[in-house]
Amino acid sequence: MSAPTSSRLRGEGSILCRAVAPLVVLPVLIGAWYALKAVSGLPDYVIPGPKGVLLALHEHRATLLKATIYTTKAAACGLGVSLALGMPIALVLSLSRTLRAGIFPYLTLLQTVPIVAVANAVIIALGHGFPSIVCISASMGLFPVIASTLSGLTSVDPRLLELFQLHNASLWKTWTKLRLPSAVRDLASGAKIAAGLSSTGAVVGEYFVGSEPDRFGLAYIIYESSRNVRADLMYAATAAAIVLGISLFAALGFVESVILARWSRR
Repeated sequence: MSAPTSSRLRGEGSILCRAVAPLVVLPVLIGAWYALKAVSGLPDYVIPGPKGVLLALHEHRATLLKATIYTTKAAACGLGVSLALGMPIALVLSLSRTLRAGIFPYLTLLQTVPIVAVANAVIIALGHGFPSIVCISASMGLFPVIASTLSGLTSVDPRLLELFQLHNASLWKTWTKLRLPSAVRDLASGAKIAAGLSSTGAVVGEYFVGSEPDRFGLAYIIYESSRNVRADLMYAATAAAIVLGISLFAALGFVESVILARWSRR
């Protein structure tokens, strides 16, 4: 068997394994859920069974779908903002070691400041509305994009840099032909992390910003169902939020695989 064929078969096997493995684990998790409920003896308004959650998903599918679309828009916009801001910031910081030493420590505040404080500050500045939700979502995904992109831009092989300098390559060519391509994999990893955090930030933002009668997200359903002691609906909305985060992560992973595959062929 030739090397390309063997490599292709290994790649297909790896993709198949990643697709099948979660399906194999899912029944185990559901069984553990049933067992926990049976052993604990807790009532449905505390821990509903999987069947109750599925019934709530079906019963309120239209409302959940509308809320999921709203939250997805906020998360996608937040992810887009974090990428649009994070990459240029990383590019600027990679120009100077002194600049990195002076500014990067303050950027870590994005990870250490409580989201409650960030949310309240954003609401005071922008008011109650969709832009505030997007801003809160972007604030959670910004730092992974900056850190990952900066790591890729500054971890170029010094021998390659010397080779470019030996051939008197301009700064523009060094960036476009060496530094940026070297940072693609790190940027993709940071974007995947930011995707999950942006979806979480969108739900948190909705919780603090509030909702309107005709515009509401998953946080509104979670909040209202907890007030009305509807644990089954609360779990259903939470499951929708989890699926949203996984979907964004998987979408970024697919884009990463496509980009890296094309880059490898080139």
